[in-house]
Amino acid sequence: MLGMILGLFFIIISLPFLLWFLFIINYVKNVENKYFKTKGSIEELRLLSNRKCNGLPGYHYKIYYVFDPVGKKDIGIHGVECSRFRYLNKKSAQKVLSNYRVDQEIDVHYASDMPETSTICPGFRKDMLYPLALFTIFFTVGLILLINH
Repeated sequence: MLGMILGLFFIIISLPFLLWFLFIINYVKNVENKYFKTKGSIEELRLLSNRKCNGLPGYHYKIYYVFDPVGKKDIGIHGVECSRFRYLNKKSAQKVLSNYRVDQEIDVHYASDMPETSTICPGFRKDMLYPLALFTIFFTVGLILLINH
């Protein structure tokens, strides 16, 4: 009986990770198909320890940038590109940040009706697989517990 309860618990716990992954896939599809592209520039780069933010292990990065939507000059919309997965090791987060420098010109992708949803990293990246990996682990443990109960 305990195995069945734990199995159901793990399966239920896995579902938010699947929804998170599906949300990411939908976001990537929208960026690739519906977003405009313009030039922007990096204002600031930050490597942040999760211990200082939420007490958990790992690191994440933030890239602050500014851009003007196509056809609108000097609006200066500010955007922040964050780690899609907040629990990177320090080396992985630094590797992403090493691709950028302050005042670097970048391509910014944004929705015309919501430019604040901009991104400088469109497309699918391997850190977007973390929710799918977590779903698979929790779901598999739950399924094994259910089958072996």
